[in-house]
Amino acid sequence: MIDAVTRTPAERFGLRSKGAIEPGRDADLTLVAIDATWLLTADELRYRHRHSPFVGRPMRGAVRHVLLRGEPVVSDGLVCGRARGQLLTPIPDLR
Repeated sequence: MIDAVTRTPAERFGLRSKGAIEPGRDADLTLVAIDATWLLTADELRYRHRHSPFVGRPMRGAVRHVLLRGEPVVSDGLVCGRARGQLLTPIPDLR
């Protein structure tokens, strides 16, 4: 399953700095508590509109920590850093 959500998409889209934990790659990591259950509130939504069919419903799995290029942006489930992503464009297949 790890390859299906890391290495395979990185290779498919030609993102050479993604998809593995090794020297020279971006240190983008997410730790998820897969057994955690919780109720989603409107305050937890991270988009402009505070309406969602999922508000008030039980959720399973919770993001606990996120590192973006090795720097924490989520710690203990709370946002602690600013968004600083960039658009990644695939490298053309030159075969």
